[in-house]
Amino acid sequence: MKIRNVMKVLACLACAGTPLMADLVANGSFETGDFTGWTQGGSTGANYVTLGAFEGYTPHNGNYFAALGSVGADGTLSQALTTNLGQAYALTFDLASDGSTPNDFTVTFNHQIVFAQTNVRATSASAPYGYEHMTFTTVATSNLTPLIFSFRDDPGYLALDDVSVLAVTSATPEPTLSPLLFLGLSCMLIVRSRAWW
Repeated sequence: MKIRNVMKVLACLACAGTPLMADLVANGSFETGDFTGWTQGGSTGANYVTLGAFEGYTPHNGNYFAALGSVGADGTLSQALTTNLGQAYALTFDLASDGSTPNDFTVTFNHQIVFAQTNVRATSASAPYGYEHMTFTTVATSNLTPLIFSFRDDPGYLALDDVSVLAVTSATPEPTLSPLLFLGLSCMLIVRSRAWW
């Protein structure tokens, strides 16, 4: 077996030993065209998942986004995420505002308010309104972590897209790779020793 082939085998083994990160949020980009995966609460009358351009907004990615226009009281979107106690998780999402007031937007993650703002300013000078990317990290305090968006925009809409929660992985190599590396080095030594004979 040539060294190049050994390296290919090692690369495959390393990939097999590294788990892929799964997004914990169902339908975080609203690409189902509706609120599938989300629980709606509060004032829900003027909240929509929209296709393409709507009220000065376009999707951040994909074809759909959530237009949040609860009037008179906050509406909510929530999910209960299955997490591992003590594991760090990163919440990311993209938010846009046309600056119409009164409005408010609050995010609760892992029983903590990570973002709260009244009268969110316009995210662009004019339509189409751009998105601001937001990131928050927390350590799960239980095996079920709530994610709740609360919002209101009496005269207009706020736009939400690309909601994601991923486990934060350590930068150090996983212990499961050590035996694979040892195996690979052993194979390389055997191949080299054969070449010298």
